[in-house]
Amino acid sequence: MTVVRTLHGAGNAPGIVPLPRDAPVDALEADAWVVRGRLILQHDRPVGAYRVALHERGLRLRPRPGTLEGLLRAAEGRAISLDVRAWWRDPTPDVFRVLSAFDADARASIRFTCESWSLAERLRAWVPDIAAGYSVRSELQLRRFIEGRIAGEIPEVPVSVRHTLLRAADEVQALRRFSPRVTVWTVDDIARARELAGWGADEVVSNRLEVLAAL
Repeated sequence: MTVVRTLHGAGNAPGIVPLPRDAPVDALEADAWVVRGRLILQHDRPVGAYRVALHERGLRLRPRPGTLEGLLRAAEGRAISLDVRAWWRDPTPDVFRVLSAFDADARASIRFTCESWSLAERLRAWVPDIAAGYSVRSELQLRRFIEGRIAGEIPEVPVSVRHTLLRAADEVQALRRFSPRVTVWTVDDIARARELAGWGADEVVSNRLEVLAAL
């Protein structure tokens, strides 16, 4: 099985340099926020329209963010994975408006993941031509996803799982029975990435090109 190799955070800053065509990368990932109706790409949570962002260690000056246009240029035909984030307000209408300006080829290269599963469902309703998957960050969420799929309460959607939650091949195979695509993140160890790929993960997200090259 061919594993999709995704470079984590590749679009979270402006001026991304296009990768060589033979680089071991199939997709570029970025965190997407809406600020004043604009879709910006950066890791840290923006604080309103101010030039500051909420980092895990507190507030800090927000660097100039990346843009979807820049990421699409740099991707050169590779897939784009947008982790759509929200804080105070629903970004769905603005995401819909921004993406309406892109042609079908550009839209076909984009997919969403969301920490908020309700946000993923709104994106699925507003932008049905772009896949929107659920992000799983905890054991509780993982159990909720599987139980919800068994009960028919959660739709069949792609799922992106923190790799440390998966401890055996049968866990990955169970997820594959309930989801059309199982992504694991963020894997920065070559042996671990190969293990997860061998267990049946469809996509591996990493910060390190050497990890992706080993798959």
